[in-house]
Amino acid sequence: KREYSDKELIPSAEDVIRFGFMPELVGRIPVRTVYYPLSEDSLVEIMLHCKTSAYREYQRRFQQVGLELKCDRAALREIARAAKEQGMGARGLRAVFDKLLSETRYELSGTDREIRCLLRGKEIREHKPPLIHDRSNLEIRQFERKIAALERKRSKGLRRHRPGHSDGNST
Repeated sequence: KREYSDKELIPSAEDVIRFGFMPELVGRIPVRTVYYPLSEDSLVEIMLHCKTSAYREYQRRFQQVGLELKCDRAALREIARAAKEQGMGARGLRAVFDKLLSETRYELSGTDREIRCLLRGKEIREHKPPLIHDRSNLEIRQFERKIAALERKRSKGLRRHRPGHSDGNST
């Protein structure tokens, strides 16, 4: 199997026209490039750090009906894995969240209690609904402490090693 360079993979204007695009349209496309599939780690980072990610969008949707949504790292990894398997990349994350949470959100939207929805990797793997708890529940506080500790550990690791940045030891 032949390996192609990035330059060979970028289609020329003639390639795009042969594919079926109108020449008038091709002339308006100034830049053509090659995209590589995102890794599961990249998809998790998108969910955690992009303000417009599917995870953040679903958190806002839950807040609109008086609910709170939390996901542990394992859940985000399972969601990223599902989107990657479907070959949909970052846009596919929204479809995975829809499949996992739309029924739960609908069922809980009429409640007047302060509810927190906890989505964990274990429930996703076992095809179970998310955990639903009142905010006063002790298990939630323990869950929050665990997530906070994991996030602190993760952020310390990110500060020590930032890909693409020099650490001052370069030659």
